[in-house]
Amino acid sequence: LRHFQWMRHYGIDGVFMQRFANGLKDPDSLRHKNNVLLHAREGAAKSGRVLAVMYDLSGLRAGQVERVRSDWTMLQEKMNVSSDPTYLHHDGGPVVAVWGVGFDDDRRYTLGECFKLVKWLKSEGCTVMLGVPSFWREGRRDATDDAMLHAVLKHADIVSPWSIGRYRTPGEATRHAADIWQPDREWCAHHGLGFLPVV
Repeated sequence: LRHFQWMRHYGIDGVFMQRFANGLKDPDSLRHKNNVLLHAREGAAKSGRVLAVMYDLSGLRAGQVERVRSDWTMLQEKMNVSSDPTYLHHDGGPVVAVWGVGFDDDRRYTLGECFKLVKWLKSEGCTVMLGVPSFWREGRRDATDDAMLHAVLKHADIVSPWSIGRYRTPGEATRHAADIWQPDREWCAHHGLGFLPVV
């Protein structure tokens, strides 16, 4: 409640409630995640803020991305999350973020699993935001060069590149915005996608 009061005081509109998918199978971990989400919903309601669920795929093994589908179904059927007035909607659908798509760091789950999840979320009427590596468009450095990444992104609604640690000074941030974000934004606009980089 205090955090949401601070958000109202400082003009912060809402939050992404992160749910690490690798903890969704453990009953104690899931109970804790659901309890935190309930508190956040109460805080958002009392403070006039919004929230949206963000699934982090980090740590999942091959075949485990399906956990997100099961969890979102539970959140809808048992907790009525997206029907809550405080839940963030965009372009008519509840926003669901999926973080960790397209990184080149030996993740065990596949782009094929991510693609299947995005298509399912879209079929459920969700607005899907994908958290991707900073150099997703060019397929270099922190990003896979697999062409399937772009196919997955084109089925989503919003691209959100992870930029933490990619620049250290205001000058480097300015160069990053000009050299990376601007062409990223143009690519997204060309494909009808929103663009929301992490700063």
